[in-house]
Amino acid sequence: MSHRAFNILISGAGFENKGAEAMLRTVQQQLARRIPDSTFWLEPSRVRQSVAFQYGYDMPYSPESAIRRSAKLLRSLIRNPGLLPLLRFEKIAWSLSQLPALNAFIDISGFSFSDEWGVERARKRSIYSAYFSRNRAPVFFLPQAWGPFDNPKVAHFTRRAISQARLACPRDPQSLAYVEGLVGKSRDNVLLCPDIAFLFEGAAPDVGRALLAGLGLAGERRPLVGIVPNLRVYERAEGKGLANAYLRALGAVARRFIENLGARLVLAPNDESVPGAPVLDDRYLCSLLELLIDDKANCRVVRDYWPAENFKALWGQVDFLLSSRFHGLVFALSQGVPVAAIGWSHKYVELLKPFGLSEFVFDHGKLDSDAIWAALEQAWNRRSESRAAIQERLPAIRSSVERLFDLVAEKIVRAEAKRAS
Repeated sequence: MSHRAFNILISGAGFENKGAEAMLRTVQQQLARRIPDSTFWLEPSRVRQSVAFQYGYDMPYSPESAIRRSAKLLRSLIRNPGLLPLLRFEKIAWSLSQLPALNAFIDISGFSFSDEWGVERARKRSIYSAYFSRNRAPVFFLPQAWGPFDNPKVAHFTRRAISQARLACPRDPQSLAYVEGLVGKSRDNVLLCPDIAFLFEGAAPDVGRALLAGLGLAGERRPLVGIVPNLRVYERAEGKGLANAYLRALGAVARRFIENLGARLVLAPNDESVPGAPVLDDRYLCSLLELLIDDKANCRVVRDYWPAENFKALWGQVDFLLSSRFHGLVFALSQGVPVAAIGWSHKYVELLKPFGLSEFVFDHGKLDSDAIWAALEQAWNRRSESRAAIQERLPAIRSSVERLFDLVAEKIVRAEAKRAS
């Protein structure tokens, strides 16, 4: 489309959450095809820097010393007085001060504008939106969940962020309704679009088969079921450790997959800390869940740090996936694999609804393992029908996301041409 050099900042994602990583990679892949000579920037992070470089992202060096950071920020303020209004948000000012002149700001937070997360997330996103709008760099909030907005301050900052964006994209009808309740209907810059990870290019199927072989699950013709727990759901449920209500319900269901269906299980995280920066993540839950399963011979746990491509390849090999992580579901659905979910927000129902699977979303606050299993048996028995329905829906979803990236690329190039004229 253009051979002018473009600097594009992708914000709101990293390499811990595999869905966020998949969205990062998708933006990079899709825009690189449409805007040659692009450089993709991430905000400074010592923890993520080595991983970012491995995958072709640029990231400014972040010195450990607070004194050195302050000195660099002061020099940046002299060069760019436009950062002065951001000084009371020191971390944001620091991040922006270390970046080159940018041609676009792309937010892929997934779910930041909501009462669920309080005021600060919405405030931070609105600050970015205002800064780049003033500097004539287009702002894009790519498909994500939005709302609700009963908190007036959350509503205020969300409204501000949308008003200054070139595009704000709810990824489901319920999120669109929440957004329209704030800014009205028929806004030119509000566009309903499915999640961009439906275009994510995972590793090849033979990689998925090799990963299974590495787990000791190759060669048998028995059913294979994946389970993806979610630390955030665990934290919302009653109890700690093995007494946690969510974990116990998952354990009861997992045992029945083995005992009633003769299945083998793969327990895998969707959120894992990057090497060298250990924090509590989904692998903790996978290990606890394994303790609740007596038949260890038919259960394997993923404990290694894998790129998002590997997780997508893995879920392409299973017969069924039960996930509490949104993008675990997307990875499976995008390959025609039937799914069910234990979720905590409207985003799970909205994701599965177009595929006719919303009845298989279970509320984290109503964890009756017998009722969940009765529904899962129905989902299991309908999996051939579900696979066909998923495959029928996927082309339209992918086409919608392709058109979104066409539009984003067009707006970035037009904005730069206008700024240069």
